[in-house]
Amino acid sequence: MSEKVAVWKEAEPHYTKTINLIKELDRLTGLHCRLLASLVVFGSASENDIWATVKQLGGNVHETRLKHTYKYILQFAAVTAIGVMLGRELSVSLHNALLFPDKPLAHFSYTTLRWVAYAITMYVLPIALVFISRTLAFRLQREQSDRYYGFYMAMMIMGFIVSTTVSALILELTFYHREHFDFLESFIQHTRWGILPALVSGFVAYRMDTPASESEDSGKIIMAALLRFLGWGSVAVIFMLYATDDLTIQEPNLRFTLVGTAFFVVGLLGAAARFKTARPDD
Repeated sequence: MSEKVAVWKEAEPHYTKTINLIKELDRLTGLHCRLLASLVVFGSASENDIWATVKQLGGNVHETRLKHTYKYILQFAAVTAIGVMLGRELSVSLHNALLFPDKPLAHFSYTTLRWVAYAITMYVLPIALVFISRTLAFRLQREQSDRYYGFYMAMMIMGFIVSTTVSALILELTFYHREHFDFLESFIQHTRWGILPALVSGFVAYRMDTPASESEDSGKIIMAALLRFLGWGSVAVIFMLYATDDLTIQEPNLRFTLVGTAFFVVGLLGAAARFKTARPDD
């Protein structure tokens, strides 16, 4: 083929010969692409390796659409409910048995159910909005990228606004019962409660661009989830100690229970942030 191209360059311009040469080059290009695709498919150990190789070769791989998003939202809601119940009951047990046996707190009660509803609106609602925002954002995107740090920051801000608003409304309507409700003042007062949901929203958005490997060992999956649980649980303890620093609610040692519950809720949300992606033709 190189000889034909050399002859064509040296010869006089000829329309028919030029068209035939272009067709021949197109045919060879197609055969080369098929050969390259065969090498990529049969030379890769898993589907993830295939798409990684395609990206290395300059291919535009649209692999950011998640599978079964509604299942993830339900999963986060279930994890939040489990975290509240487990965290509160263990905290109450430790409180009653070791710390303040003379001032026992009630075990599973209506309070726990209220905390479950409150935590779901505080954490799962922003996460659901992250899924919706992601879908809309990637429909409008023009360039493919591995990381979208601007989007992650926007999701953190969104999570902060939503969770702080929810916190202000719920506490004002169900606990304070003030005669004159100033939303802006209450929003500023409750900003500390929006920090953790904001961080979780940003982390979930980040983890969506880190698809799970189908060939990953189950031991590594469990270990990674455990590390995320401990890491995010520790972050939750730090921020909850700050948020409850001047707690004025007249209930004995409520701060201890809140911090312990947050450890499990946020830790389990971090551990559950593992996603699989779907191809456009799924």
